[in-house]
Amino acid sequence: MPGADCNLSIDGSLIDGLNYNSSTETFILNHSLKYFEPGSYSVVAQCNKTNDSLFSGSNHNFIIRSLDPVIVVDGLNNSLGDFSLPGNVSFAASPWYFFGSVHTHNLSWVYQAVSNSSSIILSDNQSGNFSFSLNGSYFADFKGNNFSYVVKGGNAYGNFSNVTHSFTVIDEIFPFCSGLTSVDVDNNTDYVFNIHCVDESFFSLNLSATNGFNHYIKDINAVSFDYHNSTLITMDTTISYEYCDGHTREELKQDSFHKLRDKKVTFNTKVKGVFRNVSFYALNSVPGSVEVRREKDRISFDFKFKDTDPRIKTFIYESSEDAVYVDSDLYDGWIISPSSRTWFDAELIDDPDAVVTVERVDTDKWLISIDSKKDTLHFSSIGELNCVDGNYLVSVIVPVTVIKEFKNLTELFYYFGMTLFWFVCVLALFMVKGVHGGPVQVFNVMQFLLGFWVSLMWLSISVILFFVVLGPAIVVFFGFLKRG
Repeated sequence: MPGADCNLSIDGSLIDGLNYNSSTETFILNHSLKYFEPGSYSVVAQCNKTNDSLFSGSNHNFIIRSLDPVIVVDGLNNSLGDFSLPGNVSFAASPWYFFGSVHTHNLSWVYQAVSNSSSIILSDNQSGNFSFSLNGSYFADFKGNNFSYVVKGGNAYGNFSNVTHSFTVIDEIFPFCSGLTSVDVDNNTDYVFNIHCVDESFFSLNLSATNGFNHYIKDINAVSFDYHNSTLITMDTTISYEYCDGHTREELKQDSFHKLRDKKVTFNTKVKGVFRNVSFYALNSVPGSVEVRREKDRISFDFKFKDTDPRIKTFIYESSEDAVYVDSDLYDGWIISPSSRTWFDAELIDDPDAVVTVERVDTDKWLISIDSKKDTLHFSSIGELNCVDGNYLVSVIVPVTVIKEFKNLTELFYYFGMTLFWFVCVLALFMVKGVHGGPVQVFNVMQFLLGFWVSLMWLSISVILFFVVLGPAIVVFFGFLKRG
C-alpha cells in the first residue's frame, strides 16, 4: 500500500524498528525481534493512509513452542580419569562420578537415579547443569545386575526428556594386602605382623610359618582390614599367606572344570596344584533332568522336576570344611569356601518369590531347602573367588661381634709375627757374623728361619680355623643351652 503508515504489534505490544516496504508490501525489521516465552500469541498488522482515509488490517494467531530439554551424559569419572560410559564397568572402590548437563529454557527439574530391577539406589533433584556422585559401595555386592543410570529433565512449559545408560558391574580387582615382604630381624626376637588389607569385600586371611605359627581368619566381610600379631624367630623362617575376597572372579580359570554324574553337579578348581571340588544335588525329589552350563565367570544349572513333586525341594551342597554361610539380604543361600576358593548361592533366576533356608548338617555338608511354585529351578550359581597367595622370608641377622673380634686378632697376630720374624732374622745375621761366618753356619741359620716361618703360618691357620669354625659353633651351642 504505497504511502501508507503501517505497523506491527504482538499481543498489543507495538514492535519498534519496523519498516514497511510499500513496493513489496512487506514488513522489514531493522533489528532482532525480542525473545518471546513459549505460548500462544496474536499478531496484528495494520496500515493507515490518511489522504485516502484508507485503513487495512490483518490479525493472525501463532504459537511459540518450547523444545524438549537436551540431556548430555558426557561420561564416567573415577580415580583412573574420565572415559566414555561403557556397557560394562570394572568395579573400583573409589567414588564414581557420572557427569553431564541439561540444556533448556527455564529448566524446572532434574531427576537422576541408578537403579536395578527392583529398587532406586539414589536419586536427586537439581536445576541447571548437573553432576552425580556415586560411591562404589552401592555396587559392592553386585546384586541386581544389570544396572541402569537414568537422567530426566523438565522445563516450566511441561516439556521433558530422559536418557538411560544400562551397564553391568564386574569385579576385576583382586584384594591387596601390604606388610607381606621379606625382612631381617635379630635372633631370638619377636617378628611383628603389621598387615593392612583392602578390597570391596575382603573375606579371609590365612598365615602359616615354618616355625609353627598358624592363624586363619575368615568371614571378615570388610572393605578394610588390619591384622597385628607376633611370633618368636630363632632361625630363618618362611611365612606363607593366602587372602581372598567374597566375590566372583572375573573369569573361571582354564584348568577348572565341572562334571554332571547321576544328576549331581560337581565343580573342580585347582588350588596350589591340588584340585578341590564342591558338589550340589537334589535330596528329597529326583529331578527329571539336570542341565549344566559353563559361563565366563561361573557355572549355572537347571533342575527340572515333575509337577507332582513336593513344592519344598531339598538339596545338599558339599563344600570345604572351612566354608561359611553368609546370612545376607543380597543373596539367598550364600556359602563361601576359602580353601577351595569357591562360592555358591541358591539365588534363582526369574523366581523372586522363592524362599531359601540353609542348615549346616555336617562339617562339609549343607541342607538347602527351597520353597518354590515352579517346577524348573534355574541356579546362577557356583564360581571362583579372587584370591592371592605367596610367601616371604624372615631372615635372622648374623651377629657381627665374632667377625670383628676375629679381624682384630688376625691383625694383631700378623703384625706380631712380622715383627718377631724380622727380629729373629737380624739376630741370626749378627750371630753368624760374630762367630765364624762360614757357609755351614749360614745354611743352618736359613734352616732355622724357614722352620720358624712355617711354624708361624700353621699358628695363623689354627687361629683362623678357631675363630671362623669352632668359635661361632661354641657361641651357638651356649646360646641354645641358655634358652633351654
